[in-house]
Amino acid sequence: MLFRNLRAAAESGWDFSSRWFKDGKSFGSIHTTDIIPWIELPSFSPEQVLAEAYQISGNERSRELPPTGESKKIVLIKYCWNEERKFFFDFDFVEQKQKNNIRWLLHFLFFFEMASPAQALAVETVVRRDFLKAGW
Repeated sequence: MLFRNLRAAAESGWDFSSRWFKDGKSFGSIHTTDIIPWIELPSFSPEQVLAEAYQISGNERSRELPPTGESKKIVLIKYCWNEERKFFFDFDFVEQKQKNNIRWLLHFLFFFEMASPAQALAVETVVRRDFLKAGW
């Protein structure tokens, strides 16, 4: 199982980030395959891009693709938005709870309009408070 989780972490593009560690500290606790990294991965919607390209070009196939952008947004808000902390978190589907680690990479959510304007402002507040420091 360890090697499966290490491979999954390598494939994520976030190679061996503490994001994948259950305890936040050690490789021995890596559980990449238990986590839905909703913060950025589902923000990409190739089917939506294809549908728009088909529509612009007048191709009838635009109607064949499912409207998944909105359904992804609903799932993202349900599982990853933390109203109390005003931030998005990855979701551990095995433990059925949000991960506790704050990730700064949220711009995908806003570029693909997966978050509301109010959520964007709340996230901006957290980023300014917790990530932007003088001298960096």
